[in-house]
Amino acid sequence: MFGFHKKKKKVCIPVTEYEYYIILDSLLKYRDKLIEQGKYTDGVDETILAVSK
Repeated sequence: MFGFHKKKKKVCIPVTEYEYYIILDSLLKYRDKLIEQGKYTDGVDETILAVSK
């Protein structure tokens, strides 16, 4: 069990350009809210990078 990691399954969801911008805008607003609260944004940052690729 030690040293073994489950491979993360990558899921692709087709979205329109409009939906893409809504998702990205929501993630950025959520990130800003976490920064204001002094919380970590690592998970949101990774998600923003994944969505923007």
